[in-house]
Amino acid sequence: MSMFQTSGNPFDDLRNMFDSAAQKTCEAFENSKEYVERAKLRSELNEKYRQLGKAEFEYAVGETDDTDAIDTLVAEIRELRNAYVDICKLLRRGEAPICPRCAKQNVLGNSYCSDCGARLYTD
Repeated sequence: MSMFQTSGNPFDDLRNMFDSAAQKTCEAFENSKEYVERAKLRSELNEKYRQLGKAEFEYAVGETDDTDAIDTLVAEIRELRNAYVDICKLLRRGEAPICPRCAKQNVLGNSYCSDCGARLYTD
């Protein structure tokens, strides 16, 4: 079975083939931009988690008492996590859920990530 419907006119068939290829190329490009955005968000999240860990440690050992910096980092992490979850939902588009913490694709119906145990967000 052919991927393209033939009309009997080779020029129309060729035009339909090119139109279909252009549409698939656009879809692939949009998906690649979303994957890049997800990777960027994940990197930013990891850096904020690192900063939060350092701030919490310094607070715990008495090197600082700047709880405002910790609160600011927590707020930034929440915002980044929400954006990360949104992009993961966009990328899966009806597929199996992607973990918001480790980005592993899970089996449909799982409530928790099979890799890291994080709660999976559902629509």
